Order: sequence, then C-alpha cells, then structure tokens
Amino acid sequence: MKIEHAQEQDFRQVLSVINTTINTIYPKYYPAGVVRFFLEHHAPEKVQQSIKNREIYILSSNGIVVGTGSISGNEIGRLFVLPQYQRQGYGKLLMDFLERTVLERYGSVTLDASLPAIRFYMQRGYRLISFESATTASQDILCYPVMSLHR
Repeated sequence: MKIEHAQEQDFRQVLSVINTTINTIYPKYYPAGVVRFFLEHHAPEKVQQSIKNREIYILSSNGIVVGTGSISGNEIGRLFVLPQYQRQGYGKLLMDFLERTVLERYGSVTLDASLPAIRFYMQRGYRLISFESATTASQDILCYPVMSLHR
C-alpha cells in the first residue's frame, strides 16, 4: 500500500472513488437532494483544483486507488474509501497518515463529518465542536457535525 499526493493523471481515479462512494453509501443516510449536494460539493473542477493545489492524497493498493483524502491547513476533508474496501483498515491507514501530517504543523485537526463517518471519527478521539447546516438546491437541509482532534 502506498499513500502519496494525487497527480493530475490520478484525477479520474480520485473522482471515481469520490462519486462511487457517495452514490453507493450516502443514499442510505441522506435524501436524494443531499446526495446531489455532495456530488456538486465534490465537483470535477473542485477536485481538479485541489489536485493542482497538492491538497489531495491517494491510497493505492496493488496499483488501484482505493481511497482519497485532502488536507487544507489544519482541516482534513474529502475522505473517501471505495465501498468494497471499507471496514478493512484502509480508512484507518489513510486517517493515520493525514492526521500525522496535519499534527506535525498544527495542534489540532478539524473536519466536517458525514453521517456514515461520525462513529469512525469518534472512535479516533474526535470531539464535537458544533453542528452546522446547509440548504440544498432541492430545499433539503443538510445538518452535519464539525469535529476536532487535539494532541
């Protein structure tokens, strides 16, 4: 397994990991309008810009990109692991790396948590800072926790 910065040639694989995970997992937790909101929030042009800004990391196993995560300042975001690779330690491995990278420079990590990931973050020691909300184009209301980890 290898974790490295995503390169421009990784764009399609990164986008595939994000979209596959959102389309497969999120409908179990959110209404269709919120799922569309997440897809738009991680739109191709935003992902491409984040790759150019060297914010995105990829986790590869046997040459396949199985997970991705981003760092911007002390914030970790865009953490996705392909559904067929979930619950096998890939998310833990990627988060260990991302947290270590952030904590080398900052005293804390913050992130916005999706419903499917809240338990994962709590088990890692994250604590709730606040609940935020956003109204989607379809007028669905997305509520999400902002969490932090201090070391």
